[in-house]
Amino acid sequence: KYAVYYTDQTKKLESLTTIEEAKSLAQEIKDHREKVYNPDVQDAVNFILVFYNDDVLKTANTRLDKISADVKKLERLGYLKNGVFNAKLKEAKEILTVASNMNKEAKDIILALVSEKAEAEIVESQIAIAQIEKDSKEVEPVPPTPSELITGSLNKVKSAYEIFLQIGKDLRKTLGLK
Repeated sequence: KYAVYYTDQTKKLESLTTIEEAKSLAQEIKDHREKVYNPDVQDAVNFILVFYNDDVLKTANTRLDKISADVKKLERLGYLKNGVFNAKLKEAKEILTVASNMNKEAKDIILALVSEKAEAEIVESQIAIAQIEKDSKEVEPVPPTPSELITGSLNKVKSAYEIFLQIGKDLRKTLGLK
């Protein structure tokens, strides 16, 4: 559909006779890009990212499990005091749980948009109209977009990896390794 649109616009170029017509066509193309093309591309990117994020989360959780198992082995062998890293491991687990929940919410929104995009647009316009008509100064919070949720989820995974790195540094220090 994009190729057809731009092919049609290219054909219009041949019939332009004034600068004003060229400016008008350029503005029409720019508006189409902003209102149709860019949102559709963002939807496609979100769709891909939400499933990529599943793999990222799986890898991070696997890494957490391995780190936890290694810490427990070192505790059993007497190289570490029991529970020294429990708080950091718990924090990493909680962060990854939040990241997973954010990704699930983004996936739910994206899949709903894929199957019900037209309905969602109607609901959004009704919400916008209701917000405009609302005289109260109270503003209801706007739910996060799939992009915001995916970005937040990936940032949480990044935070978990920062904890993993800190645990590694602390382990090396505790064990006297460099």
